[in-house]
Amino acid sequence: MRNRSRTVTFQFPFHLPEVPGMQQPGSYIVDTEEEEVEAASPPVYRLVRTVFRLVAVGVSRLVEIDPENLERAVRQDSDNAGLFRFANAPDRDFGRDGGDPVADVPARAMITRR
Repeated sequence: MRNRSRTVTFQFPFHLPEVPGMQQPGSYIVDTEEEEVEAASPPVYRLVRTVFRLVAVGVSRLVEIDPENLERAVRQDSDNAGLFRFANAPDRDFGRDGGDPVADVPARAMITRR
């Protein structure tokens, strides 16, 4: 068995299906447990579980999550950060009418990748 921990930082509120409600931006610890696949050379590990550590008012809670849901939330946070930087760029007068470039983008072009 192999255990790993990493820190994931969110800049914006986010949601994980396994946790009710929106979570606050900040840094969170994610623990993974992996087991070694027998008879593999070099050693190969298979993911057994992923645990998300929630800390609220000094109380820590461990929630088992689907790693794909976590990666989706991280990707969405990164997409939000990119849109935020774009919308708050100092030289925003490059829209069609000299207006807001985000408002000038057709709605279908703003659909984020999944």
